[in-house]
Amino acid sequence: MQSPMSPSQFLDLIKEALNVGSDYQVHKRLGVSVQSVSTWRRNTNYPGEVLVLNMASEAGIEPSVLLLHRALWLARGRSDTNQLNAMLAGHPDKKALLRQ
Repeated sequence: MQSPMSPSQFLDLIKEALNVGSDYQVHKRLGVSVQSVSTWRRNTNYPGEVLVLNMASEAGIEPSVLLLHRALWLARGRSDTNQLNAMLAGHPDKKALLRQ
């Protein structure tokens, strides 16, 4: 079974895609609050769907894969994770973003 990408892993992926070296630079580049970026780093919150879509577009990353990772992380411990995992496993662009 696929482990969902954590908010912290997502943040690292965005940093790499945007070619920035710090969480602070992500905050500046995307126009989000420092507090928001801090919650992602601490794995206490995931960026909202609209922000995930904007980040994917900004970084040139397939948005549906990122949205599936977000949904899986938010659904931890719920019964619908099997369906979400099946969707992610069958996604044609999954290999670039899978986190085991």
